[in-house]
Amino acid sequence: MEYPKHISFSQEDILHLAQRIETSNLSTEDRDLILQLVDFNSWLENMLQEAKISISRLKRIFGISARTPKKIDPPDASSSWQEPKPVESLDSTSPSSSQKPSKRKGHGRRKSDTYWGATEIDVPHQSLKAQDPCPLECGGRLAPSRPGIIIRMTGSPLIAANRYIQEKLRCALCGELFPAALPESCSTTEKYDEKAKALLVHYKYWLGLPFNRMAHFQELVGIPLPGSTQFELAEKVADCLYPIYWKLIDLSAQSSVIHNDDTKVRILSLMKENRINPDILRKGMFTTGIVAIGEHEIVLFFSGRSHAGENLKSILQLRRSSQLIVHMADGLAASQPKDTKTHSCICWAHVGRKFEEIEAYWPEECAYVLEMIAQIYQTDRKAKESNFSAEERLERHQIFSIPLLGQLRAWLDWQLENNSDGSNSSFGEALAYLDNHWEKLTLFTRIAGVPLDNNPVERSLKIPIRIRNSSLFYKTEHGAKIGDIVMSVIATAHVSGINPVDYLVAVQKNRSSVHQFPEGWLPWNYSASLSQCA
Repeated sequence: MEYPKHISFSQEDILHLAQRIETSNLSTEDRDLILQLVDFNSWLENMLQEAKISISRLKRIFGISARTPKKIDPPDASSSWQEPKPVESLDSTSPSSSQKPSKRKGHGRRKSDTYWGATEIDVPHQSLKAQDPCPLECGGRLAPSRPGIIIRMTGSPLIAANRYIQEKLRCALCGELFPAALPESCSTTEKYDEKAKALLVHYKYWLGLPFNRMAHFQELVGIPLPGSTQFELAEKVADCLYPIYWKLIDLSAQSSVIHNDDTKVRILSLMKENRINPDILRKGMFTTGIVAIGEHEIVLFFSGRSHAGENLKSILQLRRSSQLIVHMADGLAASQPKDTKTHSCICWAHVGRKFEEIEAYWPEECAYVLEMIAQIYQTDRKAKESNFSAEERLERHQIFSIPLLGQLRAWLDWQLENNSDGSNSSFGEALAYLDNHWEKLTLFTRIAGVPLDNNPVERSLKIPIRIRNSSLFYKTEHGAKIGDIVMSVIATAHVSGINPVDYLVAVQKNRSSVHQFPEGWLPWNYSASLSQCA
């Protein structure tokens, strides 16, 4: 049996066909049957298309995307704004796509300066020194030259150990024992030094290695470190970082821009509560990521039953300024702090993703929206590259982005009036999302400092997601709180551009000073306090 030929109809064609069938000479039974078949075919066509869109969304979860982003030249600040041409097609034969990108210089090699964490070992010449006569007897003398640098990688367990064999001598007559003096690196009061604990919490709360897995590996290499001991050490580190964590929360409330979003988390004690009490109102568990941007960038995490909006509301209660904070989030109601006034804005990246997912099925319409969004981002990127202030960036968007948004708004209104697919289709849902959040999406053209997207917090949420994928769960809320404290401080140190391992070592060594004066031991200013203590 041969497959029937596929015929595509628009909604207008189907309506005209139904009208012709109604006015035809067919019997009532035949007319009703044919109309039912036409309606069923239209419904089936839409359902198949939505199924394909769902599959393409599933592919994106696994990083499979067939879309090639189109390169758009950024507008020049010195030139006047020109109306962009509507995108007709994404033809790969265009001149811009035929140009091959040039390879980055030094591709595949790293400079020796990038190995700043390596231990430096000086290797002097064995038989010569500066000002010695030349061994070739040419009459010249040797002068210092540029040294050679060789990088040599060595391996070690996750946590290494030293076994000191302390010699002891006993008097044969009086029986007095005379032990050898231990080196300064060997402490008889603390078995685990500060760096071992700092590395341990990085393995767990940055790389996502489970305690049990690390315990098995340490057993294999002959340095046992049980999982329960690892948790106790992580608890000690979190206790040192607790005052800093609360100081970061207070500073976040005073920032100018704040991002928030949620991801799922598993906490066994809360899951047990759900089983014991099935009538509990909220059974979900979330890790909220918050990125506050002010004088410094701060990353915070909160795990439990509270949504992102509820966690943000508790932070903003500490705000001492009467000026409204700029709040960037997605379109979910759970991300909004209730009964709290903010300059609320919505992420443009979410809008772009909604149209990217369905671009294969509505290519011309989606390409037009994505073209407009790309030009807005190019304007913003040019402002960042030029180190513009927030006011200068706002002025640039008012010159270049407002005309683009005006065209996009006119196009959106026309689509909402003439979209025959309705709001039930994925394209209609994308249009409705853009229309419903238009005021919050365009806030960056009215208030200085408003970001375009929520990407900073989405990048930070990769940390708890990595831990969830590898370690699976927290046992208790207390364990989750320890993870939140350690992750927050490590992530904040990371975005501040300092070595987080050295930072955690310094905090542990000066624990009493940290608890008395936490504002002096923040990632960006702890060096001064460390020098003062030294």
